This record gives sequence, C-alpha cells and structure tokens, in this order.
Amino acid sequence: MLELKVPFDLQKIKETAKAGNWEDIVINFDRYDETAVINLSNILMFLSLAFRYPDVKVYSRLKESVGYFDDFFEEYTGQKLILDKVDDMQVEYTRLFVTNKDGVPASPYASVYLTDEGLLYSDYLIKLKDLMIKTGFELKEECKDLEDNIYIMLEYISIMIGRLNVDGISAAKGFFLVSYGLILPMCEKFCKNIIGHARIDFYKVLAMGLLEFINDLDGIVEEVFCE
Repeated sequence: MLELKVPFDLQKIKETAKAGNWEDIVINFDRYDETAVINLSNILMFLSLAFRYPDVKVYSRLKESVGYFDDFFEEYTGQKLILDKVDDMQVEYTRLFVTNKDGVPASPYASVYLTDEGLLYSDYLIKLKDLMIKTGFELKEECKDLEDNIYIMLEYISIMIGRLNVDGISAAKGFFLVSYGLILPMCEKFCKNIIGHARIDFYKVLAMGLLEFINDLDGIVEEVFCE
C-alpha cells in the first residue's frame, strides 16, 4: 500500500502552537541537519545559563563559555557579551527579574505576558508542566522557579532539539510548542523591558541577542528541518 507522506508545515505548526491548541499539533519531518541541531541546542543552553541568577557556580560557567558565543552575539547585536563583576550582576539580576521596590521591570515568566491579568499561574503553565512530564523533563528539587521561567523553557527546548535522534516526534513537539507557543509570544515585550531598564550592558546585550534570535526562529528552523 502506498504510504502518503505529509510534508513538514512550519506555518501550520506555528499557528497551532500560538493558538494554544497543543493537543492538535502535528509534526512531520523526514530528516534534519545534525550539525544545525547541535549548534541550536548549544546556543539555547547558553542563553538558558545566562538568564539564571548568577551565583558563583553560574558565573563561573558563564566565564568559561561566553567567548564561544562571540560570533553569535556579534551577528545578532553587533556587540560581544561581556560579563560584569559578579556582585554587580547579582544586584542587577535581582532588580530586573526578582524584586524591585518600583515593581519588577521584566518578569521572566511567560504567563505574565500571555494572560490579560498578568497572572503567574495560568492554563499555559499547567499545559507546560504536563508537556514536560510527558517528554521526560524534570526540574531538580532545589529549583524553586516555575516551569515557564525563560531560563527553564530555554533549557527545555535545548534538550528537546537535542533529543530528535532519540525521541523523534515527541521531542519535536516539545520544541515547537514551547518555542512558538510560549517563548515567541512573550519575547518582544520581555526583552524590550530589559533593554529599557537594564543598568549594565550584559543584560542589555543578552536581551538584544535573545530577541533577534527568536525573531529569526523561522529561518533557523527551516535550516534544521528543511535542508
């Protein structure tokens, strides 16, 4: 019997994910570029690292790896991402993302941007938790952040894209649902809030890089799946 192959349809995937119809999403792909997958996974994991609270361990990892991504930030921002002193970064991270007497300038949680009321807990978060469980992604016990924190979502899609050769369709669904269904819709407002309020260049350049990268996501995905 002749098997009918359904072509990879990025536009349909985007529309379904952004509409929140997660149960209806269909992913079809015959092949992918392995080198592009590795590069994408590494970039996403570094971005995830950079959006974490810069404690001594995170800061040390950033210091070791930031130079490997000079080309990435120069391409998307025209600048290099340069670390400030760890104490200054910790103060600024807290002021931008955690607590601020004038209100947190850039909440890192997707639900805040995707709900009219700016809620921390939403149906988006519930769906995301369920998706993460189904795709074998678990937060460590010591993690106190919600699953729709930008750094957790970036880590998640990094892992999912890296698992294509193991989990196939399941991993691809996880990647597309979170990247197009959550990160893309929150990204412009989130990043522009950082750019407008950050007092040190590290977070300004980081936000510029993430915003331009996510705006280029269609082209990146087509390089991975459509070559």
